[in-house]
Amino acid sequence: MPATQSIRHVPWTCRWGTFGGPLAGSGVPAQGFVFWICRHPEIGGPRALDRGACEECSWWEPCEQYRNAN
Repeated sequence: MPATQSIRHVPWTCRWGTFGGPLAGSGVPAQGFVFWICRHPEIGGPRALDRGACEECSWWEPCEQYRNAN
């Protein structure tokens, strides 16, 4: 990735974003349901992410793959 291009603040580029996983009290999702969760220690446990939740999150950090891209 060129150094001049910024990284989108989305769950899959964040250190704290994780694909799927169990969530307490979440019930059973519909078949084929895909979601991301945030595991930042300040949010009080894994939380499902709403669309766009990472865009303005003050805890967003680039995951290891993107740390040297900016």
